[in-house]
Amino acid sequence: PLTQIIQEMLVNSDNNTAELLLKEIGFVTAQQGSTEAGLSKALEILVKDGLAASTILKDGSGLSNLNRATCSDFNKILVKNAEAFPPLFAVAGETGTIRDMFDSSPMKGRLLGKTGTLNGVKALVGYVPIEASDPVVFSLILNATAIDNQTAYRPIWNAFGDALNKAKSEPRVEQLAP
Repeated sequence: PLTQIIQEMLVNSDNNTAELLLKEIGFVTAQQGSTEAGLSKALEILVKDGLAASTILKDGSGLSNLNRATCSDFNKILVKNAEAFPPLFAVAGETGTIRDMFDSSPMKGRLLGKTGTLNGVKALVGYVPIEASDPVVFSLILNATAIDNQTAYRPIWNAFGDALNKAKSEPRVEQLAP
């Protein structure tokens, strides 16, 4: 089923599948199995959903360094798809591209995410479920020379995970005390 293909693509960051799915979108919507036809339909949908006009897509995988998107763009997509996406994402400390991340953190088994990596770029977007509340939706895009090196981004991601762990649906008694 298509959902299993998409889940495999997202969990393991399968760039070839992403490119083929984009071409399939072009084929289904414009009878042209091309990147251009797929991008045209994808951008049409994204603009209709309120993404910034400054968003630039050049491929289906996100590997082109000409692509441009903001954290706000990703958050809009994540919020709009908050029911469909979480079961399709990798699980921190357990699966996919984040199976070795947050493995000694309270985020292990909780954070559901999708990564992105280019030279000088490291991104993590996703959800942290909160009991009795909507999930925390997050997007973190790091742009800097060598930020894609583990020694550069992991301390930032770990601190980010610690901050996300503080999200609760209601305040605790110790948070309200003077």
